[in-house]
Amino acid sequence: MMADGMERHGFDHGDISGSNIIVDHRGDLWLIDPDTLRHRSIEDDDFHLREVGHEHYAHSRRSSETWESCLYRFPLEVMIVSLNGLSSDPDLVMRYGNDDNSLLFKREDLDDPYGSDLFKELCKLVGKRAKRLRLAAKCKSITEANKILGVPKGKNPKETPKGGVVLPESPLCSAVPDKRSVQTKARRLPLRIPEIMGSGS
Repeated sequence: MMADGMERHGFDHGDISGSNIIVDHRGDLWLIDPDTLRHRSIEDDDFHLREVGHEHYAHSRRSSETWESCLYRFPLEVMIVSLNGLSSDPDLVMRYGNDDNSLLFKREDLDDPYGSDLFKELCKLVGKRAKRLRLAAKCKSITEANKILGVPKGKNPKETPKGGVVLPESPLCSAVPDKRSVQTKARRLPLRIPEIMGSGS
């Protein structure tokens, strides 16, 4: 669904990862961190790349100089295969779980997919989808990997509105702040830099 929406509306995201997708109380997915969000209407080939994606999700052959098409596709598939594997065998998280904003995969799994024990297990548990991801991880380019994974064909992509895009209110807006931690009055702020933070320390 998320891949279909990205393609249909003409968007790409250069940093799909576990920490950049949140789930609200209704189960809807929200893609956050728009630093690497791009719309297909931007034709600048020299679009500045701020980052190359999370190391445990991004394709190892991703360019650090040019923006390739459909950067979201490979890391999204890493997440899908991980979740499918965990639904079949939750104990995978005990053997391979990664606490660095990842689910199961580490950089070395993606760098050497045919030598990865995790990939071997996932190919047995998940089947064709995991095998397709393993083959895509071995590709020498994002374009080649996307041909293997398949990219949704956005039918009748919507144009960007002339007045801009109105973003829906985040589900996090309803969170009640802790009044003890919100201090906005100027008198609460220090009037000088504490000595311990001075240049002499």
